[in-house]
Amino acid sequence: MNREHLEDRVRTKLKVSADEFAAIWSKLKDERWLSDYDRGEVTEEDILDEAKKYEDVLCKVRRQWGEGVRYLPPARPDRVIPEKVSVELDGYTRKRAETASEVAATFADKHPEVRGFRRTYLGGEYVRLTEEQAQEFLDYPPTGEILDELLSLAQKLGWHYRWTYRDTWLFLLTGIVPHILPLRLHYNYVRDEQNSPEPHYPNMAEITLIVEPWIDAKDVERVYRDVQRQVLGGDNRKKDERTMEAVSFVARLIRQHSGLSWSEMKERWNRSQNDPAWRYSSRGGLHQVFKRFVRAVYHPLDYEPHGPEAQ
Repeated sequence: MNREHLEDRVRTKLKVSADEFAAIWSKLKDERWLSDYDRGEVTEEDILDEAKKYEDVLCKVRRQWGEGVRYLPPARPDRVIPEKVSVELDGYTRKRAETASEVAATFADKHPEVRGFRRTYLGGEYVRLTEEQAQEFLDYPPTGEILDELLSLAQKLGWHYRWTYRDTWLFLLTGIVPHILPLRLHYNYVRDEQNSPEPHYPNMAEITLIVEPWIDAKDVERVYRDVQRQVLGGDNRKKDERTMEAVSFVARLIRQHSGLSWSEMKERWNRSQNDPAWRYSSRGGLHQVFKRFVRAVYHPLDYEPHGPEAQ
């Protein structure tokens, strides 16, 4: 059954107006039920069960606010997805980062290993190369040991001054002052192939913020919220207790009893629940809940770090 026919079938099952049905259908689309149906991962019965939940919400809204209400509660404003996450720092923070960068470079200039490197490979501790000469130096070093020395110094200086390898190399060769980023972001996520016949990894993600202790906490919160909305697609609703208990129950069954069908796992779950509201009536309901938890959608991050050009 295609989506158009599904829409007609669901419309005949619900006792709502045309405007209310449009709101319910839009909600099903936003919550990915319709795309899951197109892929054959949920049934018409599952879609109808979910649509009836939204119908119940409309009934409650009407009872509270009157018969004139013809819509589902609007999406929360914090679900708006930023096109690009950028770190915009105030004047004080930028100035302090610039000052810290100058201080770090001053101390690094006096570092005995930095002075020794420049004397050995540049011909003097006060000798500096242009950026073009530095790139040629890196592409065609006079000796192979120079690269080992550069790597060793980059690891040491990068740790103490919070510089990248490239920043360190440019500083050693040209004296260009590396810009210290007072707020840095790292994001990575693990995603098994959706079409893999035997997936072995649940979808998981990690956001890491590295922050100077003097940055305003409001700036940190703002950046994190922007990152979170982009990574989660604007959807950071909490999982309810029923969902988490059901997912844990299924995970234990899969470990303990190889080969159980989803119908059998649903029956075992339902038998274990005294509260009828926690039982699953539809054939694919429990499967859908587990799959959505394990295959949570994490989006790529479009991130623009703060740099000296922003000052």
